[in-house]
Amino acid sequence: MSLDNQYESDDSDDASSIADYLGDPDPDLEGLADRVDLTLALEGVDSREQAIIYLKFYSGLSQSAIAQKLGISQMHVSRLQRSALNKLKSSLVKQASS
Repeated sequence: MSLDNQYESDDSDDASSIADYLGDPDPDLEGLADRVDLTLALEGVDSREQAIIYLKFYSGLSQSAIAQKLGISQMHVSRLQRSALNKLKSSLVKQASS
């Protein structure tokens, strides 16, 4: 039996196939591998840098707001953010090549 064969329903005059009832691609499932890679990469970043990454990219805070929240200078937040992003990039490149 083919998924593309057309069948008529008792309820409708329109013909449909089994393929018409299959689900759509799940965008959450499609991005799962990337999230797993990022989770593994974050293990190589210290807790303060992780907090900065979370506050910046998940909470959408500015570097000034992060600095205030953590009790450090905005310049220090900038340096820690850059360091964290470099570590993440390095780890992700290493994962991609293995």
